[in-house]
Amino acid sequence: MKAIIPVKDSSIRVPNKNFKDFYKGQSLFDLTTSKLLKILSPHDIYMSCENEERKSLADKWGINFLLRDPYLADNDTPFYSVFNGVCDQVEGDDDIAWCQVIDPMFDSYEECFDIWKNGNEVLEGGVLCKKDIKKTHDSLVVVYPHKDYYLDSSYQPEGFGFGRWHKKSQLLPIKYQLTFTLSILTRESIKKCGYHVGAKPFWYHSSNTHIDIDTKDDFELASIIMTEKLKKGIA
Repeated sequence: MKAIIPVKDSSIRVPNKNFKDFYKGQSLFDLTTSKLLKILSPHDIYMSCENEERKSLADKWGINFLLRDPYLADNDTPFYSVFNGVCDQVEGDDDIAWCQVIDPMFDSYEECFDIWKNGNEVLEGGVLCKKDIKKTHDSLVVVYPHKDYYLDSSYQPEGFGFGRWHKKSQLLPIKYQLTFTLSILTRESIKKCGYHVGAKPFWYHSSNTHIDIDTKDDFELASIIMTEKLKKGIA
């Protein structure tokens, strides 16, 4: 398996988001790289960035550097083109793990990689066994399950009703947030779908604390929460 860490040098809403100090001198890129290095060889990890000067960061960790075409770092470029263009730079037919850095509290890489490689534990006939998910799925995608009182764009309740049709929170339907934190795909799936969700994905339900870092406030809040969690030893 090859892991790609896509990190643009340019970030409009949070300047230098991927490389600035996030936790104890480590950036979002550093944190993700250090987690992956506990599982994969540095020869199997690739940093993708449009700024060649960032190669020194890849060298520091001993991982590969992929110089991204500036077009593939432009905000107006369709993600389909970005994903395919970057994946095409990695030679071979190994499966690809697309690892975003903007979910720093996600800490289930090892479990996800193990499920993809060795199978998912299921109960069959009262016996716990591992089932090869690659026989029935072409990708593994991380999602976050949520239960809450959501309203649609017309302010109509979703999965519950107002007044006498109100439901207890335990009875609300589960909704799933697709954060693009981690996707693992076969090369065949990448060629067919050109996206980091295949045609037959296995949905990995994450229980990690999640904050999607899109603004300066998100960045600061995520940093505070991670610091507190690590103090308590629960991150």
